[in-house]
Amino acid sequence: MRENDELILHHPIHLQHPLILTEYDGTGRNQCEGCLRYFFYGEAIYTCTQRCSYPLLHEACAEMPREITLSFHPQHTLIQKQRYSICAVCNCGINFGYCCSISSCRFQIHPVCARSIDVIGASERSCIKHPSHPHHELTLLWRPGRAAWLRCDACGAIHRGNSYLCILCQYCINESCAVLPATLERHHLHGHPLTLAYGLPLEYIEYDLEECQVCFKELLPKYWVYHCGLCKYVAHINCAISTSPLMMSNTDADTNVTVFPINDASEEIIGPFVAKLGITAISHDNEIVKGKYKLHNPDHQLHLITPSLHEQEHEQDDNDDDDDDDGDDDDDDLINCGLKSKLVCDGCTAPISSSNIYISCGECNYFVHLTCFQLPAELPSHPFHQEPHHILTLQTPPKLDSVFCNICRFCTNGLFYGCKKCDFKVDVKCVSLPDTIKHEAHPRHHLKLVTQEMTRVGYIRPCSACNSSTLARVCYKCDVCHIMLHSECALLPKQVSNRRWDKHLLLLTFNASANHPSRFYCEVCEKYMNPKWWMYHCRECDVSIHPECLPTTSGDYRNTKFGQRYDLGALHPHPVVHQLTNMLRCNVCRKRKVYGTLGFQCASDKCYFFMCLKWRCGRKHKNDIHAID
Repeated sequence: MRENDELILHHPIHLQHPLILTEYDGTGRNQCEGCLRYFFYGEAIYTCTQRCSYPLLHEACAEMPREITLSFHPQHTLIQKQRYSICAVCNCGINFGYCCSISSCRFQIHPVCARSIDVIGASERSCIKHPSHPHHELTLLWRPGRAAWLRCDACGAIHRGNSYLCILCQYCINESCAVLPATLERHHLHGHPLTLAYGLPLEYIEYDLEECQVCFKELLPKYWVYHCGLCKYVAHINCAISTSPLMMSNTDADTNVTVFPINDASEEIIGPFVAKLGITAISHDNEIVKGKYKLHNPDHQLHLITPSLHEQEHEQDDNDDDDDDDGDDDDDDLINCGLKSKLVCDGCTAPISSSNIYISCGECNYFVHLTCFQLPAELPSHPFHQEPHHILTLQTPPKLDSVFCNICRFCTNGLFYGCKKCDFKVDVKCVSLPDTIKHEAHPRHHLKLVTQEMTRVGYIRPCSACNSSTLARVCYKCDVCHIMLHSECALLPKQVSNRRWDKHLLLLTFNASANHPSRFYCEVCEKYMNPKWWMYHCRECDVSIHPECLPTTSGDYRNTKFGQRYDLGALHPHPVVHQLTNMLRCNVCRKRKVYGTLGFQCASDKCYFFMCLKWRCGRKHKNDIHAID
């Protein structure tokens, strides 16, 4: 009963002293003896008037009826009493609760469990309406300890403490999940507000975006998530609200690590690799190339070209191109996919930009970056080829031929390192891969290089770029998030140009679904594209292309140099160009060919001659084929 304007309460839990209604100030015991919930600062509670700090009760718990009748135990009246026993509902020990009025009956129940079932005579039930389960009310139920713990239908974890339960549907959410905000306005990992969804939205399942963007683990459709509808960012609710250092951004801040995707392989990969080997930089002096260079014709003179000389030559080439251009370049653009540079390195097969220093032979159209020219003739050991007493030797492919790189699994007609004791070969870009990188697709952590032997055992995730297997592949891996990238996917160029499909540069995009509600289709193969996987995309023109559908820049022929002119001798009177052809039949073997077959096509616009590189054609007559300027 209450006294003194209903502020003083005599309660059976503490018969020694009366209890007084006050506000919780954050000191003393912080847990209610009735429902075992923690107090919030400023919440109305009853405490001892003598400050003995023994009993603490919520106002609602303290004012529950002294006697009740339960449908769970209808034969007897239950009275409030302080006595240690086991709760008949949750199976956990209690010191205070409702006990049967018949002394021979040992039935006892927590006050909070009594409120959660059909209570006859109770003045209040702790029920809520929650938007995650709109059809029925959820009742607060304390379910601590042992087998009585319940799995939360919001986050999937088994929680200690209070839960809200739908007795009809057995739907249960932990109290901490029930009070999650509908929107996270400022998120530490993402620039946009995140919205709470009571299950994984269908568009994420359709686009196969069932991976948390924080921990990169699987998202189960029935559990709650925080997501951004603008850019398809989605995360577990616990990951989204976590402040763990592993969940924070920019944990790796080393500025000396190469940032991928790169713009210039010779400067950003091969150059640091050469410097790491301790090779002294060559001075910018033409004297350095007057000696013999065994990977080139020793009878020809090599010249060092600086950026100023390069710019002059480039202007002259542009003028020549304007005179020769008849405006009919669509087919060439379709095949070559933007590889229009007049200068392509014979070492790494990448274009030579106006800022590069390179070595040139004016007699035979031979060009090589200075960094590629500095590559050592031999490598005694390398992480990709850890065979004792095996030496990797710098080589050039046979005439009119290419070699298969064991690392990226693409063919190249540029420089490569080969082992003379086994069939191992690796192109100069792959051999120069750094041990640690930072990639724009995963800016939070560094990615470390793992070899084929490292990926042969254990659970291996698919590549985050192309979704194909990483088993027994050279990859980059995040040790925190465990995402994987094929080395060749990490080497994809940052941007490509293609006048056939788009007047703008196509940028390498890691998640193109941002502000793009419609489906994606490749402009080349016209197949559906998953926005989760990397693509080349122009947002302004809404053009998307698979990387593999751009053969000369990011597809099967990315490491092949095209454009070299040849004289076929008696086979054909006009010069021919080494390229992917738009012809559908070889004029030598008369076989029909797939559009985009590698071979020699006549340089004349009025001649439709094409010869493939099969053994009966190009390879059989290779001794009669000579490179020309």
